[in-house]
Amino acid sequence: MSQYFDNDESLKNERHTITYYLRNRELSFVSDSGVFSKNAVDFGTRTLVEYVLENPLSGYGLDLGCGIGIIGICVSKFKDVNMDLVDINKKAVELSKENIESNRVSCIAFESNILENVSKKDYDFILTNPPIRAGKKIVYGFFDEAHEHLKEGGFLLVVIQKKQGAPSAKTHLENVFGNCEIVDRNKGYYLLKSVK
Repeated sequence: MSQYFDNDESLKNERHTITYYLRNRELSFVSDSGVFSKNAVDFGTRTLVEYVLENPLSGYGLDLGCGIGIIGICVSKFKDVNMDLVDINKKAVELSKENIESNRVSCIAFESNILENVSKKDYDFILTNPPIRAGKKIVYGFFDEAHEHLKEGGFLLVVIQKKQGAPSAKTHLENVFGNCEIVDRNKGYYLLKSVK
């Protein structure tokens, strides 16, 4: 069975619009078959976005494993930041580009297997709702490569469910970054923050 991190071109198109109400504004995102959380903005993504919007943020950021672009677009809409959006899924990247345009934000979306196509090494922050179903090796690859692409003092913010490995993810982040703080908890979802 095809997963959202596969490039399965045999899937039939089921394009539709997701509406997301954020800070009394209505945002719309085109979605389709074969992408993560194709029918709604998932709870983990909402938890991460709402936390980011409630806290100071500036500089140049990356939405790693962006799906249809919800995190990067929402953050760009409400914060004075620049954002790159990357995903391994070609369809997700194309939808991200469409959603960037329709939501009138200045983000750049492109295809990348984790960060292999990302040349920038000095992001101020990286945000991710990692692909848990891809397995621990891939998820930890997100963390390891994020560390290499952050500037000193930059941070990685990860949303992950406790039951899907948040405690072991925290341990791995501590090993990579030398630190990891649980900055928020919401209905079993943890927000983990590590600073380079």
